[in-house]
Amino acid sequence: MPPAERVVAKALLGCTFGPCGSVEQPFGANVNSDTLSIGMLGVYGYRNWFGTLGATHTWSYSDSVDSSVTSTTVGLRVGQRFEFGPGHQFSPYVGVTYLDLKNVVDGVARLRNLFGDGDDLAVRYSGVFENKNKYSGIIGFNVGLKSGWNLSAEVNFNETDRRGLVGVTKRF
Repeated sequence: MPPAERVVAKALLGCTFGPCGSVEQPFGANVNSDTLSIGMLGVYGYRNWFGTLGATHTWSYSDSVDSSVTSTTVGLRVGQRFEFGPGHQFSPYVGVTYLDLKNVVDGVARLRNLFGDGDDLAVRYSGVFENKNKYSGIIGFNVGLKSGWNLSAEVNFNETDRRGLVGVTKRF
């Protein structure tokens, strides 16, 4: 995981009868981590039909804050291959993906000279972030040309999100 972008910390300032304001202060989290992924991909074809089943589990641990990220991904795609022109192929497919992502972050951010008198504010933070929608539908295609060029496009969608991916490759 690359170093984190600048984050804005909000601190509620307490008054006698509850919060009476807030302060925003940017700070750099400087998070570096090590990541390990283990996975597999199975592919099956029958005549012009194909199917793929992939699964991956990933662990990531940070060295500068108490942070960990784990994810499990399983994806199934099924499609049909059509040939057109002299050796070109078009392969549309549909599928489903399961993604279970969990990010746990604990740490302390020190905001130096935050107040007018030069006092610092130490903010302890803790959070668990998980994806809400674990299943996504998939619609995509591959176009393979005899010259070795390949175009791939895919859309993943669920109740609240829609993501697209486009790739171009050249085989030598």
